[in-house]
Amino acid sequence: MKNLIVMVCLMVAPFAATFSKMPYAVFAINTIDIVMNADLLIATSNNPNDPLVKVEVFNGAGQKVAQGGCSSTKCTLNLSSLPTGNYLAKATSLMGFYTEPIYVP
Repeated sequence: MKNLIVMVCLMVAPFAATFSKMPYAVFAINTIDIVMNADLLIATSNNPNDPLVKVEVFNGAGQKVAQGGCSSTKCTLNLSSLPTGNYLAKATSLMGFYTEPIYVP
């Protein structure tokens, strides 16, 4: 067992110096929350430097059934015209997008 431990240490040791010299960056994790409140979809971004661009809702067949534009970190979309059922909400920001299944009552 001692031989195995020594061998692993010898294999990893040459790479340790390489990793310590590599440049690295810290990225802020941006989260987008999608919440349903009755027939109202509310999407928010926690990063004020990454506003939401649009919110889209898709049905089970993948067809876009609702869309709304946004210009800030919070966006609301009224879904009262949609039939009751399961949908997929997609909120798009400048840095990416987030999808979440939703239920319209």
